[in-house]
Amino acid sequence: MFYGRGLMYGGGFAGCDFLGRGYAAHGYYGGPYIFIGVALIAVILVVALIVRAAGKKKRASNEAIELLKIKFAEGQITEKEFLKKKAVLKEK
Repeated sequence: MFYGRGLMYGGGFAGCDFLGRGYAAHGYYGGPYIFIGVALIAVILVVALIVRAAGKKKRASNEAIELLKIKFAEGQITEKEFLKKKAVLKEK
């Protein structure tokens, strides 16, 4: 155990280098690494949300096209209407 100046500056087990200078009292207890970690997690979450939203949009468009195909097959809409509506859905 170190007795002296190191204890006053956060010595002991909680952030003390080999000379007895404490890290915790000077704001260096993993600070920049924690910030980088939190920022990295935030970026990953934002990218995941964007990818998820794009996937939902594509699925909704595919479902609408399938519904159009059914309406065309049943004769509810003409071929011209089918092609026009399909083109509109593929743009979105």
